[in-house]
Amino acid sequence: MTTNRFLKAQNEIISLAFDLGRAFKRSPSISDFCTPTMILAPEDSRTGISHLGIDPVIWKTLCCPKCFSLYPSGAVKCMMKPSNRSRACNTDLWTVRMTPDGPRTTPKRCFYTQSLVEWLKSFLSCPGIEEVIDQSYRHIPNPNVMGCLWDSPAWWDLPAQFSTTPGNLTFSIFIDWFNPFTNKIAGKTVSAGIILATCLNVPSELRESLGATCHLGITPLPCEPSVSTINHLLSPIATELEELWKGVVIPTFRHPEGIQRRVGVLPVIADLLGIRKLLGYAAVNAMKFCSFCDLDHNKLRAVDEGIGNIRTGEDVQRVGRDYRDAPTLEMRKTLLKATGVRFSVVQQLSYHDPVCHTVLGIMHNWLEGILQHHAHVKWGIGTIAGKKTELTIEDADEVESYITDSGILSTADDMDVDVDIPDNQKQYEITRN
Repeated sequence: MTTNRFLKAQNEIISLAFDLGRAFKRSPSISDFCTPTMILAPEDSRTGISHLGIDPVIWKTLCCPKCFSLYPSGAVKCMMKPSNRSRACNTDLWTVRMTPDGPRTTPKRCFYTQSLVEWLKSFLSCPGIEEVIDQSYRHIPNPNVMGCLWDSPAWWDLPAQFSTTPGNLTFSIFIDWFNPFTNKIAGKTVSAGIILATCLNVPSELRESLGATCHLGITPLPCEPSVSTINHLLSPIATELEELWKGVVIPTFRHPEGIQRRVGVLPVIADLLGIRKLLGYAAVNAMKFCSFCDLDHNKLRAVDEGIGNIRTGEDVQRVGRDYRDAPTLEMRKTLLKATGVRFSVVQQLSYHDPVCHTVLGIMHNWLEGILQHHAHVKWGIGTIAGKKTELTIEDADEVESYITDSGILSTADDMDVDVDIPDNQKQYEITRN
């Protein structure tokens, strides 16, 4: 490892400095004040991390490769049932792999998580971090300009003004999946999911730094869990979050003897698919597709009729519990189709609102241009004069149908449609006269 090589080179330089001091017998010499053993660093980075007390506490849990259920190390087969009347998974949890020392029985899958409590001990032991966090408690929101998260009305959404009470810590939860072997089109697809918690009590310029972010867990390879099986992975994380909401004693830099701290999760941030897995909502093409209202999918284009009834966090949690308690998979399927909600352990956090505290990731909303594409192309809002917009055939038909039905133009003949076929892919260039 590069770090180990650096540590070894550093020790060689230090030893050389002592040797030169003894050889030339200069006075005062470095040898008069210390010995090489007092300065030399460990040549293994793992030893150095352990000596500094910054080694993260990682929990390794046996995981079913099929349904992602978690088990103690003594388990042999997965006996998880999706419902009370379903058959058990019955998947072997162990396999035999060849090692340099011969055949060895090893787990098929393991789920690695980091304890948020242990991470907080390291985070709050940093000099000056508590003074930085205190800024969020003293912040006076600007009624005219929302310059940061602390100016948002959502900062007061948690019960009893939790986020503005000194000593309480507010976090966001983020989840997304990625290919650890880069996004290759050819070859086997591998997906790993990362679950992050970010402290929102630090200023925005420090919020995305590694020091303010806790890696709660990484989903096992090679495939990502389904909307149902992901609950098995989220259960230990949700359990710890509930304990932190009640309060735990944590040593800090200002209070090395320990002081009670409470932790709450405010926003859950993900893309559309991640939100549905994390909070238990139905797919984007389901009849009840929206996480904010109960609008039917077949009324999606009826903009003039308005939206459906707004969901509430209490209703979503109640339906989620009904889904969990349904005795058969068929009853769960019926309930999901009627409500657009399934059970999720994160959704059931006692203080969390799974409707108001759901945030679409900024990468998909702004950086990838989805919001701009939806407004300009799907709805025809804010098009720039003289600039042509390239559309697929489906987009062009959708725009033409919308313009004709809405009465913006009296007829589709008022549109000038030119057809171009570059690289054997049909595209429309649409401009208005």
